[in-house]
Amino acid sequence: MDPFPPMRLPSRPGATIKRIYLCRHGETAANYKRLLQGKGIDLPLNDRGTVQARSLAERLRNEKVDFIGTSHLKRAKQTAQIIHQHHPRAAWLENEDLAEISWGSWDGTDTSEIETLIQKWDRGDFEAAAPQGESPFAVEIRSVSLLYDLIYSRSENNLVFVLHGRLLRIILSSLLNRNLSKMDSFRHHNCNINILDIEILDTPSSSSPLSLSPSSKNLAIQVLGKDERRTAGTALRHPSNIRVTACILDDCSHLTDFLL
Repeated sequence: MDPFPPMRLPSRPGATIKRIYLCRHGETAANYKRLLQGKGIDLPLNDRGTVQARSLAERLRNEKVDFIGTSHLKRAKQTAQIIHQHHPRAAWLENEDLAEISWGSWDGTDTSEIETLIQKWDRGDFEAAAPQGESPFAVEIRSVSLLYDLIYSRSENNLVFVLHGRLLRIILSSLLNRNLSKMDSFRHHNCNINILDIEILDTPSSSSPLSLSPSSKNLAIQVLGKDERRTAGTALRHPSNIRVTACILDDCSHLTDFLL
C-alpha cells in the first residue's frame, strides 16, 4: 500500500497544521442486512466487521496518532478500541455528539420512505427528518461544533475519529464545502479512511464566529437562525481562521475485496 501523503505545511508564519483521520466503523448485522442503523440501534461488530477493524488498525499502525475520538455506540467504540491497541498512549474521547444521525421510527428497518427524505435533502431541505428522527442540520450542529472545538482546543496534532456513515457525509460536506449540499457525493465504506489537514491561521477574536465561551474553556460556534441556514445550506457560521483541505477520501486500500 502507498503511504499517506505528508501533512501540509503552514501557509504563513504562526499558523498551525493538524491532521484528522475520519474513519467509519466496521460492519454490523444491520449493515449486512442493509437496514437503517442510526443512533437508536446499538449493535456490536459482526465477524467481518471485526476483521475490517483490524485491517484499519493495521493501516494506521505506523501513523502518528495521539488522539482517538469515537461515539458511544458499540460499533464505533469497538473499532476505535482495536485502533487504540496499536496506539495505547493516545488520548481517548467517547462522546455522544459523534453518534450517527437518528432515523427515529425508521431505525432498524429497510423502509423505502428514506428515498423521499433523501430527495428533500437533494433539494436543500436539511431540516427534513425521519419521523421522530434528526435532521442533517441538527446533526451538523452537534457534531461539527464539537470537531471545531477539539481541533482548536486539543494539544494533539494527529487525531483519529471513528464515526458513522451518514454522519461522515454531513461532516465532510460541512467542513470541506461549508454547507451540506454535497453530502451525498461522499462515499463511506465500512472502515474507510478520510484524511483532512486543518490549518489554524490565528487565535480568534471575541467577535469571530469561533470564540471562547465565557462559561468554559471550550469554543462556541455560532448557530445560524432558521432563515439564514436555509439560504446558506449550513446551520453553522464556520470560522474564517480555519482552513480544511482533503488529502484522501474513502481510502479502502487496506481492505480486500472480501471486506468491502
